[in-house]
Amino acid sequence: METRLMGRTGLHVSALCLGAMNFGGITTEQDSIRIIHAALDAGMARLGPIVSLQLPAVELEVALGRTDRALARLDTLLARTANPAWVARRGDLLLRAGRSTEARHEYARARAMIASGNRSARGRGFAELDQRLDTTLASLTRMETRP
Repeated sequence: METRLMGRTGLHVSALCLGAMNFGGITTEQDSIRIIHAALDAGMARLGPIVSLQLPAVELEVALGRTDRALARLDTLLARTANPAWVARRGDLLLRAGRSTEARHEYARARAMIASGNRSARGRGFAELDQRLDTTLASLTRMETRP
């Protein structure tokens, strides 16, 4: 497989790439699979869950009413990187789907990740997320204790 130098990074990347913008929309699932297989057969070295593509795909799945597929996409990302924001997003999707017990678990898991001082859980953004999670968990508790 031919490689090229990527800018001034020192990284050598495959000369072959695959644009997948229309996958799941204009391109049918069967055609998408055929195209991916052809790219791999032609020597594409890696296909993986690229965050900048997966997160909009999560939102597309939600817009199409496919919560379980959106959750699966988040799980793919979380398998590679523990990110409290993605765990919280799982909680949001579960709550919207009426699965409050599972949502509560995900919100608590995200807060624990932030509290543990996880490298990716530092910074102002995660402080704001932690506050939102606290408010959401308190709201869930009030809803669950109402007669």
